[in-house]
Amino acid sequence: MAAIEAEFLVQLDEVTRIAGRVDRLEIDEQGRLVVIDLKTGKSAVPEADVPAHPQLAAYQAAVEAGAFEEYGTESGGAALVQLGTGTVGVREQAQPPPDRTEEPEWAAKLVKRTAATMVRTQ
Repeated sequence: MAAIEAEFLVQLDEVTRIAGRVDRLEIDEQGRLVVIDLKTGKSAVPEADVPAHPQLAAYQAAVEAGAFEEYGTESGGAALVQLGTGTVGVREQAQPPPDRTEEPEWAAKLVKRTAATMVRTQ
């Protein structure tokens, strides 16, 4: 594990900035960074929604933009870990790294699109 509750602030482009905190930052076997988001609720995200989950996408875009450059800048994916309660148990839902998808820039594009929409509605 590289970090626990690590805060970050990173610039994606001239106008898009991401700030936040990751619950855990791990390093996989290939030296890539994997963000783990711990969830304590009773219900999990539908499995079909995990590959495009926006929070995980934002974390991966932040990693690749250098948010944790002291550990690396290549994303190895992200995961929701459902801690749940006694009835649910522990469950991991993983999102693949951007370079293992049809469009490697999808996560950064999603964040930029969201930021542009927020600016237009203010």
